[in-house]
Amino acid sequence: MLRYRADTIDIKEMTFLFVCTVMAVINSLVTRNVPIYMILTVNVFIVLASYILEKSWLDKAKGILFLTYENVELIHTGKREELRRDLEMRTGLAIHGIDVESINYLNDSAKLRICYEQNGGAPAPYARDSSL
Repeated sequence: MLRYRADTIDIKEMTFLFVCTVMAVINSLVTRNVPIYMILTVNVFIVLASYILEKSWLDKAKGILFLTYENVELIHTGKREELRRDLEMRTGLAIHGIDVESINYLNDSAKLRICYEQNGGAPAPYARDSSL
């Protein structure tokens, strides 16, 4: 529904911003006819649901790595598994998703966006323009 065009804002942070905005709108609609315990109940439910969903489903930290890749033969859709294995071998990361941003056949290179699971000493969540 709402998406900012900025690389610095994580999608999880935007979700929390949206939840806070929804809570502010709900709280602003309080009238004399609505008892305060109803509003408090809704607020507590939203906060608890957000906490439970974050801890159970979103617990694995994920990072994004943008890089330039020189082996354009593996970019084809039929070779995605080979591409993933090659990138995991080169980077040492557990890769979950690969998006091809652009392909340059003149230089035999491609710009890739890699989603990976972060472990202890992994690179920053938004590392830009690494080259492989």
